[in-house]
Amino acid sequence: MYEKIMACIDGSDTADKVIDESVRLSLLAGARLHVVHVIDLPYLLTTVGFYDLVMLTHALRRQGTILLDRAQQRANAAHVPCTTELAETERIAETIAARLLHCADACGADLLTIGTHGHRGIDALLPGSVATRLCRIATCPVLLVPSATTDWTSGTKLL
Repeated sequence: MYEKIMACIDGSDTADKVIDESVRLSLLAGARLHVVHVIDLPYLLTTVGFYDLVMLTHALRRQGTILLDRAQQRANAAHVPCTTELAETERIAETIAARLLHCADACGADLLTIGTHGHRGIDALLPGSVATRLCRIATCPVLLVPSATTDWTSGTKLL
């Protein structure tokens, strides 16, 4: 089955569901888990405006480390072997999805898990969905974890 599952987290509520699903799959498959959080620094550095960029970068790295530590604790509690990685895009043109694919290749992932935020209609067509981009360029299977449980017959989100 799967030997290395890479969970892609962004700090949203959906990221918690990604970790839960990744831990479950890791237990079922006897797989190791690798959790990645990507900071899009070049994009932020060119778009933030009048902020202290050193403080912003430090704060984003600190927040990413906190997210990864929480994921590590959840995997440890389930006795799933887990590593974490705080990655950063390196060029202004590099997307988060491309950096995730680089991380997946480097760690030898054979399954990627990532959350979706349930955008529909025109919002789903607009660029920016990391999950959509990752699905298009991935070299291994990608498991999409929805942001909410949905009744697919009516399209209604259930809480």
